[in-house]
Amino acid sequence: KLWAESEFGGCRIAFKAMDNDKSNSLNYREFRSACRSYGYKGDIQALFASLDQHGNKHTLTLEEVSFLDDWESADDEPLTGLTVEELELAALSAPVDPMPQRVVYPVSETPGPGDY
Repeated sequence: KLWAESEFGGCRIAFKAMDNDKSNSLNYREFRSACRSYGYKGDIQALFASLDQHGNKHTLTLEEVSFLDDWESADDEPLTGLTVEELELAALSAPVDPMPQRVVYPVSETPGPGDY
């Protein structure tokens, strides 16, 4: 998210810039090529896997990544004027709370996978 915001201004804009063939989807090869081309320095395969919400499709859609533009934490500070390296360092040095304040358990009206 930090890289997409600093490089493109947001995740939706990044997706559209990477989608050269305007197919509204990115397969891994297209994604990897675009990330390298735009200078992403992180683990591209791990990033793709974490964004591929459907997992079995091996393609990303705009819907799968657009939520990141609205994803904020209570500790967000303005990011203007920072380099990508400074943004990544800030993300890595952010304190991690070992005891979450609230645990949310999923509830479903239908049986889950363990019930079969």
